Amino acid sequence: MRGDKHPITLPGETYDQRTYVPGVEVEGIVWTSGFVGNEVVAGRSYYPQDTSLQLELAYSVIGNVLMKQKLCRRMWLRVSITYLLSASFNTPGADDVRRRFFGERFPATTSIPVNRLLRPDGHVEIEMVAVKGGVREDIQVPEWTENYGGLSRSAAVKKGEDDTSIGAIFCGPHERRNGWRF
Repeated sequence: MRGDKHPITLPGETYDQRTYVPGVEVEGIVWTSGFVGNEVVAGRSYYPQDTSLQLELAYSVIGNVLMKQKLCRRMWLRVSITYLLSASFNTPGADDVRRRFFGERFPATTSIPVNRLLRPDGHVEIEMVAVKGGVREDIQVPEWTENYGGLSRSAAVKKGEDDTSIGAIFCGPHERRNGWRF
């Protein structure tokens, strides 16, 4: 990619004091940074020790970054749960968090178990890639659902043709799902 990089920032954050931004867009492709789910309590970052809650908080930030670029669920191509504490791999409730966030159209996903994150209180770090100007098309492998199924129904995804009539329905300014704005 040779196009200009456009940083994506969120209101109220002080990215000039950090070495990263929440996301970057180049030529219609948006990459988010990796996020560990945390809350600000009394002016300090607090990392709840409930992995499902950390997932929910991380997805919420990523949703805000993508919405700032006017990207809705049908454009999200790939999620990387880049770092996942080995002990958190089969967290009860994690599947429910993913269903609430993605509905029933899950992007391609990679999970990489690690011994610890840079943030010792973090259980999981999530990043996402999305593409503007098209609709996500799932690439299916016949045996995939039978053997892997669950929350990663697609072996891969690709950018499909944009359908503005679908966009008007699914990417409207008020699209919400379980409190998350898409």
